[in-house]
Amino acid sequence: MKIERFDASERMCDMVATEGLVFVSGQVPDTLDATIEQQTNEVLRKLDVMLARAGTDKSRLLTTTIYLSDFRHYAGLNSAWDQWVDKGSPPARDCFKLELANPGWKLEIVATAVRPDQTL
Repeated sequence: MKIERFDASERMCDMVATEGLVFVSGQVPDTLDATIEQQTNEVLRKLDVMLARAGTDKSRLLTTTIYLSDFRHYAGLNSAWDQWVDKGSPPARDCFKLELANPGWKLEIVATAVRPDQTL
């Protein structure tokens, strides 16, 4: 079984692909003082880039897990998400509130996708 590790350090990888599956680690915003919509759009752009590097895209997402620092951000998250998500093939999605590692982050998104040339 071939395992591809993207941007690996001694501690972790930003993404791992194997057996046609792509696992993207938690993506966070860079702009700490931005609104939830802006931070969400930043993170979704990062996901697009990561998925493209692995040869896939958002239409092939299987699951996403979203961590919010505050559920008051839920409507803003959904506003940005609804503009981005592939409405013909949305992923299974979980959303949790928890304290994130950086107090400026309003969200973090983890994703799993399949590569187009694979069937599961």
